[in-house]
Amino acid sequence: MCCDAIENGLCESFNVAIVDARKKPIITMLEEIRRFVMDRMYCKRLKGQKWNLVVCPSIRRKIVDMRTHLRYWHVIASGVQQFDVRLVHEVYVVYLNQRTCACRGWQLSGTPCVHAMAAISYLNENVEDYVATWFITQRFGNCYKYIIKPLNGSEMCPSNIGQNMLPPKRRRFLGRPKVNRKKVASEKEGRCTISKKGAITKCNIRREPCHKKIKCLLSKEGPSTKPKKKKGKHVLDVEDE
Repeated sequence: MCCDAIENGLCESFNVAIVDARKKPIITMLEEIRRFVMDRMYCKRLKGQKWNLVVCPSIRRKIVDMRTHLRYWHVIASGVQQFDVRLVHEVYVVYLNQRTCACRGWQLSGTPCVHAMAAISYLNENVEDYVATWFITQRFGNCYKYIIKPLNGSEMCPSNIGQNMLPPKRRRFLGRPKVNRKKVASEKEGRCTISKKGAITKCNIRREPCHKKIKCLLSKEGPSTKPKKKKGKHVLDVEDE
């Protein structure tokens, strides 16, 4: 499958959609997820049926935006569907039969890059015919052609003969319940700092690696004699009161 997106937004989007449902008991959580997915599948299927296009509208808009840059590129035919596409000193080799370009944008995204579009326009052919099959409207409809059947409520379920199944006892753990998704070690965000270990500190007055500016004897203020503040809560002295 071709895709030029680097980040994985699918998991994050699904996590945001179920952020309220996952706080509830397991049966209630699954029921809300089922209703959400059922409604989404139906809406996407109706949306795709309204498209009278060969490719999806987002891909068509991308192609229309790139057409404004075609006039800057000069195409030279080399062989059967082989072209040199150049702009001043930039040259890219395009093979339409293999659907490849030297910039690798076509292979990565599945949509013809501006160099490939220039070669396609040189042959007076339709650019949408060279788009990957992943982005055609028919493929979009096949993704959402399945349906999730509706279910009756719990009051319509057949009664169970025997002892009723009770939920487990609710336990309250220490601390505030966590809402955010647990991230792996590679996803943890934090401040990106560079260690100064081993770095040579120079004085801005003498320009020598001997001391800092605050401790320099040539400074007008002289070396600082103020005591360092201690971390922690401030305790009022008699004078402060």
